[in-house]
Amino acid sequence: MSNQRPVASSDQDDRLTCFPYGVGHGAEGVCLLVQMGPHRILLDCGLEDISPLQIDGIPPADLVLCSHAHSDHSQGLLALHQTFPQLPIYASEVTTQLLLLNWPELPPEDILPFCQALPWVTPVEFCEGLTAQLFPAGHLPGAAAFLLTYTTRHRTYRLLYTGDFFLSNSRLVEGLSLESLRGTQPDVVIVEGSYGTARHPHRRQQENQLVERIEQAIATNNSVVLPVPTLGLGQEILMLLRSHHNFTGRDLDIWVNGTVAAGCNAYLELLSHFPSSVQNFARHQALFWDERVRPRVRRLDPQQRDAIGKSPCIILTDLNIDWREYSQQENRSWVVLQPEHLKSLEDLMDDYGWLKVETYLLAQHGDCLGTTQLIHNLRPQHVIFVHGSPTYLGDLAGLEELQNRYHLHTPAAGTLVELPIG
Repeated sequence: MSNQRPVASSDQDDRLTCFPYGVGHGAEGVCLLVQMGPHRILLDCGLEDISPLQIDGIPPADLVLCSHAHSDHSQGLLALHQTFPQLPIYASEVTTQLLLLNWPELPPEDILPFCQALPWVTPVEFCEGLTAQLFPAGHLPGAAAFLLTYTTRHRTYRLLYTGDFFLSNSRLVEGLSLESLRGTQPDVVIVEGSYGTARHPHRRQQENQLVERIEQAIATNNSVVLPVPTLGLGQEILMLLRSHHNFTGRDLDIWVNGTVAAGCNAYLELLSHFPSSVQNFARHQALFWDERVRPRVRRLDPQQRDAIGKSPCIILTDLNIDWREYSQQENRSWVVLQPEHLKSLEDLMDDYGWLKVETYLLAQHGDCLGTTQLIHNLRPQHVIFVHGSPTYLGDLAGLEELQNRYHLHTPAAGTLVELPIG
């Protein structure tokens, strides 16, 4: 490894490198520059500040591939496009539509389409000798794993980037299919390690535990607040509450606030891209907004906030909520359920002692078993771990079952990784 940024082009046809501008430690976002011979491919742009990509006014890559629409993988794309409007940016069809939610302060009509859609699975040739394939990665609608193939006169090199992946099916997204990747034979795998070596219960068990916790709160006359990201987890929880037998038919209001509601609307526009089970559900009742079928699901408007919480209800809201809205409501009891892996809200207990803050697990990424299963199925020469705390990624790289078989890398931002292929 070295701290040397890759050159603009390489005369070495067999040179493979990865230069991370951001590896997803904490809040830094993911942004990886891969070089395959003369070709420079930027994988994701989750940088809040893209100044490292603007050196000398030269585009940092020949093309950009965006794995999915979460901000830690995509929030820098608009600024990158504005700086280098000729730099091509690609993603799946669904991701191109969801990306707009990263800039809620801008009217959608002010953001001209800048991301081109690529098909699933079918190889796309960007230039002679360089192709890419997209595979559904689970985790979020539209999330893609990219297989890059670089062909020279002497041999073919392959690199797989998982982005954020999840092997299990969730309520709204089918999991990454290992069968679809069989036979791809990548030399290099860049894989996320969000949960480190943790092992999680089965998905349905996680769902049941969350449902039970919500039920307990409501049974003791508490309302439940779930702060969630704009996309993904909130919509999963809504679908869970709409379809779980413990809640079907319950006389209960579920309110959705802020950008989470905008995410729901975006999903509804893309319904034809969702699994058939979701489309079948939507044929019989509304996916999200429904005041007829219980539990009722409604968008929370500002003028309604004073009225909510008089009887137990559920609120899904943005992560950056102004908790004073709830502190001003006397004689109402709130339980805040936060995802285990997101920033802690425990300091709320100091500021607002009446809030009960608890955690739950509803995994959106592969655990240790899923990560090692993926790697062993692909059998690459090199594995690069990104997206997770340095401790978690180090724990994965310390697994004996991986150390004995693969070259393992856990680079920090700004550290060039050489990837010699034997």
